[in-house]
Amino acid sequence: MLKKLKKYQGLLGINARNLKYIRPYNRREAVKLADSKLKTKHYLSARNIPVPRLFGVIKSHDEIANFDFGSLPQNIVLKPNRGLGGEGIIAFKSRKGKNFTTVGGRKISLEEIKAHITDIVDGRYSINNTPDIAFFEQRIINHPDLEKYSYKGLPDIRIIVYNLVPVMAMLRLPTRQSEGKANLAQGAVGVGIDLSTGKPTYISLKNKIVKEIPGAGKFDKDFRLPFFDEMLLIASKCQIITNLGYLACDIALDETNGPILLEVNARAGLKVQLANKAPLQKRLEQLRDIKVSTPEKGVRIAKDLFGKRENIVVTKQSEKIHTIGLEEIIELILPNEKIVLKAKIDPEQEESIIDRAFQDKLENVNRNQARVKITLSDKRLQTIVRFKKLKTEHDMIIGKRDIKNFLIDVNKKLESSTKSKLPKEAEKTKKKSYLYVPKINFGQLDHEISNIAKQIKMIKRITPSNLYEEMAKFDKDKTYNPQFTYETDEELIVDLLKAIENIKTDRSPLGTIFEDKRKELYNMIRMIEHVGTSDFKIYAKKLFPAIKKQEIEVAKNYLKNQVKYAQKNEKMMTAKQAAKFFESKLKQYELKDWKVELKDKMVSECSVNKSNRLFIKSTAKFSEWRLNKLVAHEIETHILTAENGKKQPYALFQNGTANYLETQEGLAIYNQELALGIHPKNYFASHTFIGTDICFKNSFVDAFNILVNNYKFTETRAKTLCLKTKRGLHDTGETGGIAKQAIYFRGALKIDKFVKNGGDLKELYVGKISIDELNNIKKIASLNPPVHLPIWY
Repeated sequence: MLKKLKKYQGLLGINARNLKYIRPYNRREAVKLADSKLKTKHYLSARNIPVPRLFGVIKSHDEIANFDFGSLPQNIVLKPNRGLGGEGIIAFKSRKGKNFTTVGGRKISLEEIKAHITDIVDGRYSINNTPDIAFFEQRIINHPDLEKYSYKGLPDIRIIVYNLVPVMAMLRLPTRQSEGKANLAQGAVGVGIDLSTGKPTYISLKNKIVKEIPGAGKFDKDFRLPFFDEMLLIASKCQIITNLGYLACDIALDETNGPILLEVNARAGLKVQLANKAPLQKRLEQLRDIKVSTPEKGVRIAKDLFGKRENIVVTKQSEKIHTIGLEEIIELILPNEKIVLKAKIDPEQEESIIDRAFQDKLENVNRNQARVKITLSDKRLQTIVRFKKLKTEHDMIIGKRDIKNFLIDVNKKLESSTKSKLPKEAEKTKKKSYLYVPKINFGQLDHEISNIAKQIKMIKRITPSNLYEEMAKFDKDKTYNPQFTYETDEELIVDLLKAIENIKTDRSPLGTIFEDKRKELYNMIRMIEHVGTSDFKIYAKKLFPAIKKQEIEVAKNYLKNQVKYAQKNEKMMTAKQAAKFFESKLKQYELKDWKVELKDKMVSECSVNKSNRLFIKSTAKFSEWRLNKLVAHEIETHILTAENGKKQPYALFQNGTANYLETQEGLAIYNQELALGIHPKNYFASHTFIGTDICFKNSFVDAFNILVNNYKFTETRAKTLCLKTKRGLHDTGETGGIAKQAIYFRGALKIDKFVKNGGDLKELYVGKISIDELNNIKKIASLNPPVHLPIWY
């Protein structure tokens, strides 16, 4: 098969691969994991590896008949779980009614799709022709840097890893001959990739080296794979996670998410050798006795051992001579950023020195020195530098060891405006400013934000550990202000703060939304860090601002003009009866994954969580009026927006953007009043809003008495509102607290104004979003339109 490589010693064949690398290093359990795309996806996603989002799974013929195809987003891919060589995969770009359109433009009916899924389930495309599982996942949108070189379909990058070291890489480009698939056997192009630079080496097609890509020509002179170092690191991490000693990772580049792992292959093919014109076995043998401790080290070894190949488009000319002056602006290349420095060229000094101010930003510093990468006059260098406090305006001194291949022009001058990019000792108060805009991997960022948000669990952490004991004391003595205590996890707080401070975004519409969420999570972490202390109030106010006097006047006006809802003498239902009512509504909306559960210890009578559960307080009783109100609030607002959020390419829209609660609760208030036929004259939230202000400005005891005596709150409702406002404090005899309950009224006013100004409420069902983010959300082309909407919209 690989005749062109016969002259190379160390060529790896199938038998040698199986005997020397797959059998000894790939355990059966690890191979089984890799063979199941679904298991691999779940396992790696939980360990911070970016993978496509999952939208639906079909395991049997019965599930095909019952599956809700109408709930699927537009951009999806249908795959067999245990498929091989890309067989059985169909990528769709749009859907209209019961007709789907593939990326290639072919129209496929729903019946054809069901027939194809039947073939998948029957095992037509599985590795051993055994019954299989079909699933729908997010379609990756091709990165613009690769789009011009690929025909219709999605290219991917295959990276071979052994001993945590990426050994060889190949870009697979779809062609017209391969019908838009990145399958080399069907005519896709294989392009070798230099591990050091990310640039192409050779182009292979049907086991031959060719000069250009069919239909696309040659690569641009400056082309290199975006995010290549990140892809190498993902591949190495996958090996340590899956415990496969020899594997291939197939990674795609999404236009906004960057690298996304498609699958892990325990039986990697061998055509990567032809695309690189390099024998694989020779490289593998070089790594046999090397001890590699981390994926990061594995990537560095790969670049040092197997890099430095020339780009295929470079002509056979002598190497360019670089000319430098006595002062130069250089780039210090770090794993996640590039820092612009002002450097002095000193031919009299042997080694290079860097200002001690940068020492903390570098890894693997040993005995006051470190290995670094820099770019000098467009040439990339790797060198060893020492650290020293430089008293000049320069950030670095480059010695003669690193300028051997440069010509020095003593008359060359820097522009007068050029300054050092790190503050000097006299400028400690100034913020560091680097001339670098990071390329954001939004898929990875989304995963990191989601992981941090899950660990915060704000309500749980500000709920007193002695809540029931203290409330029992208040029930016995209505003059007693509860004294709350809290459980804290200082180690978790430190980890969360470090994680949130390392999050980086950009100024794009999507980047702005993520940055707003990052700031919100930071304030949440600081708030739970100070729970039970006086500083708790500071961060609580940043998240939920205190109520203003003019807002109270608006609320009182609503309360004064409120039209009483004419409730009939309705029969009260028990919690069990209410549960059946809610189950019937969930069935009406075909929300099969949602369950209703009774719960003993709850502050509210009814609530939903992010694990598809609707909880009902087991001791509560409900009128029919109350149940209709709760359906509009919980199911037709919170649950439907959550379901639409699940269909987005980012979990942020399922979990909630910054300040999403205000819009969610405002929309819920608006919906419940529409459902009861009393909107817009009433806001039930106005009563709560005024009550929250009273709780905030008074002690627990005083607020309780004012609410019961002056505002006709029931004792249960007054106590609940006082508790919700005062949790987070130690001594509830103090004023202040957390004004979270104010979001209902504030949100309802915003929704009312939005509708009056011609806004479409359907836009707010794209996920759990804030109305303040709507303009940026409309600019994100990759989002899917909402599928689940209230039936009465």
